[in-house]
Amino acid sequence: MLTFLATLSYFVRGFYGHTYEMIPSASDSEDYHKKLIDTYQNYGDYENLVRDAFRKYLFEYYASCSSNNTKVNDARSTYLHKCNTYLIITAIPLAVSFLIFSMAGINKNSDEKEYMVKIASPISLEYTGNIPDVDKVSETKIPQLEISDKKKEIVNEQRQEGRKSTTSSTTTADKSD
Repeated sequence: MLTFLATLSYFVRGFYGHTYEMIPSASDSEDYHKKLIDTYQNYGDYENLVRDAFRKYLFEYYASCSSNNTKVNDARSTYLHKCNTYLIITAIPLAVSFLIFSMAGINKNSDEKEYMVKIASPISLEYTGNIPDVDKVSETKIPQLEISDKKKEIVNEQRQEGRKSTTSSTTTADKSD
């Protein structure tokens, strides 16, 4: 957690809070040049004086601004380098945790669970609907369904027995009325 906070801190410091200096605009420099001409025009060699003073003006601004901007860029580069370093340091435990989690089977949601089924009392399975006619089922155009003759006989017998039991139960019900 501390490495993540350090990463975040260096990231923010790398992109925020830096001020670049700039040389004056062309119109400001031109205004200064005109002021120099007005100041030195009464001197005999005023053109050389104006040129030297204007060069000095530009050089001082250029040197000051470029020095400041170099320091700003160096500081930003240092912060971003530290951000990347702490990001890598933060990613290492995360990667190790991921590998342990996925390889060691710690993920309880993805494991197959075993269920124990306990039958507390006897159960009976009954089919209350009509048993389909096996001959008609095998005549359908389902190529995967193949019913052997022995199975057809068993199902047909069960169907016949089912019809007998329903007719006998209805006749029994009729007699009790």
